[in-house]
Amino acid sequence: MKKRIPTELIDRYLKGACSPEEEAELNRWYNSFDNEPVPIAGLNENQKIRLKKRMLDKIKQQADIEDEGRQVPVVKISKPYWYSVASIAALFILVLSYFIKDSYFNTEAAGNQMSPYVSVVNHSNKLVKHTFPDGSIAWMRPSTNIRYKRAFNSGTVREVSMLGEAFYEVAKNPKRPFIIHSGNVDTRVLGTSFNVRCYSANSRAEISVVTGKVMVSAHRGTEAKESVCLLPKQRAVYNKQDKSLVKDLSVKQEMALWNKNTLSFNNIPMSTVVSVLRDKFQTNITIASPEINKYLLTADFTDANLPSVLEMLSKSLDITYGISEDGISMSKL
Repeated sequence: MKKRIPTELIDRYLKGACSPEEEAELNRWYNSFDNEPVPIAGLNENQKIRLKKRMLDKIKQQADIEDEGRQVPVVKISKPYWYSVASIAALFILVLSYFIKDSYFNTEAAGNQMSPYVSVVNHSNKLVKHTFPDGSIAWMRPSTNIRYKRAFNSGTVREVSMLGEAFYEVAKNPKRPFIIHSGNVDTRVLGTSFNVRCYSANSRAEISVVTGKVMVSAHRGTEAKESVCLLPKQRAVYNKQDKSLVKDLSVKQEMALWNKNTLSFNNIPMSTVVSVLRDKFQTNITIASPEINKYLLTADFTDANLPSVLEMLSKSLDITYGISEDGISMSKL
């Protein structure tokens, strides 16, 4: 087990009050992690943000990504899920992804491990990726809440309750169906990708399928359930007032951001990259910070949807993004 660093020591580091020996200890700690999450659950949000900024400054200084004679920064991203501005910075960025992870969503308190349920809430304005114990994934939109049993991998079914909107990529398991309860609507699958939209303030709920087959059922009080079977590019709309469930043979254009594409860029300006992303994923993407347009990008995105691409760009370019009904906006941190 990796050595735990006291949060008090990290706090002194943030304030620039560490001795050379203490800073050396922290550096050894940072470098000791590869693909393991960093144990900083005790830090508050302000500490996480400040720690991230100091580490990013350290990355830029050590990796020397802005050469003296270069006016435009060049960022290289290798194969999916590895991010690098220079070889020495790759590990730091991977570690940072764990440092800032808890800023985007909250789970039940660590001291409440005896609770039989796990709750995940996205308090950010970004898409948050949550991985279930079976390897299934939920991309949660802002203000979305997901809850499931801690013993998720036991039993004959995999059950999730949710409120909000999330895109699911379900790991196939014919023996254990994946069921999502959203209000009066149940969505049952074996292994596929689809979007569930169910906000308490909205008068209806929607389930849109991208791949595979989905069975959607609606409770009608004491009456029997009403069910529809959905195939790719189909959706079901449930009206909360009259409790009707209607099958629609078309999905909204906004579902295109979940389509998986293979893209390659070689020393291409970010302004051009964003234009390509708009076309490929049929999504409105704007750049709020003009300096981002000057970046040159070399990257391979293989079989990736738009949220995966945004996640990689965020970690590599020191940028952030926000998602709303109007689209996606990218800006400098």
